[in-house]
Amino acid sequence: MNAALRSKLSQAYANTGLESVVLSATPHKRVSLLYDGAVRHVRLARIAVEKKDIPAKARHTGKAMDIVSGLRSVLNHEHGEQLTSQLDALYEFILRHLLEASKDNSADKYQTVLEILETLKDGWDNMPEEYRRMDDAQLERLRAQAGQ
Repeated sequence: MNAALRSKLSQAYANTGLESVVLSATPHKRVSLLYDGAVRHVRLARIAVEKKDIPAKARHTGKAMDIVSGLRSVLNHEHGEQLTSQLDALYEFILRHLLEASKDNSADKYQTVLEILETLKDGWDNMPEEYRRMDDAQLERLRAQAGQ
């Protein structure tokens, strides 16, 4: 088996493994994985700027922006209006700052975004255990009760 085919098979296997982790994860874990991905891509974009690797910077910035846009798109503005409005504004700031960091090739701006994302992830990961273990149906019931 040649190296290119082995690489493709390895990537397909890794993608399948990741897909099963995501599909079997709780909603809390799925968001945590998204934060992990955003942090990783912002860190890699910052490193790419430092190495003057423009294609890598663009690729990682784009992936980080996709993840943050995804997090922003699933905010439920009907529940927890104040919190979702604040998160929406923060995600908008992150997206704008990522564009500026990329345009300016600014490792400092990437670092600012990285610190914000790490803080959000830390807060998310320190959510009480009872909420972290809830599946989609349990969360939906909790939302329904809160809406009454």
